[in-house]
Amino acid sequence: MESQSQVSTRKRHDVIVIGGGSAGYAAARTARDAGADVAIVDQGPLGGFCILRGCMPTKAILRSAEVVFTDPQVAVLGLNETCAKAGEISYLTASYPFVDHGKALCLGATQGFAKLLAASQTGEILGAQIVGPEAGELIHELIAVMYYHGTVADLLRMPHYHPTLAEIVTYPAESIVERLGA
Repeated sequence: MESQSQVSTRKRHDVIVIGGGSAGYAAARTARDAGADVAIVDQGPLGGFCILRGCMPTKAILRSAEVVFTDPQVAVLGLNETCAKAGEISYLTASYPFVDHGKALCLGATQGFAKLLAASQTGEILGAQIVGPEAGELIHELIAVMYYHGTVADLLRMPHYHPTLAEIVTYPAESIVERLGA
């Protein structure tokens, strides 16, 4: 064991995660993405052992989804325009406001929008942002579509009943599909 003098001469970190299993891995990445200087201390391999096939990639995509339970709610997934531009990723984007959405009007919850970001060549969904009623619930469909590398056209092939809040994601998807076909 190191003495206190040895520890104090080492670099200081904002967050130290003890145990790098799958939960520690997710915690460390979340803290790093928030701008913290992070260290992981573990005797085993980082990310831990997982008995489920595809465990760590699944955790990575779920890590990129975040929900803030405010009024209105905010849910984000995957890339945003800033990240796509920085990574020189060619993309198309479209959004649709809740103020023009029938179910939101019926509920009196018209603040916000749903926005999709898709690869300009294939239409694969790269990211989404939903600000509005039940955003934390609505983002789940997009997590599933992105997990399977689905496209905006795939999203449109899925049933969306009317009137529901969930159908709001189809409007930006339609806009992107129209531009892909041009």
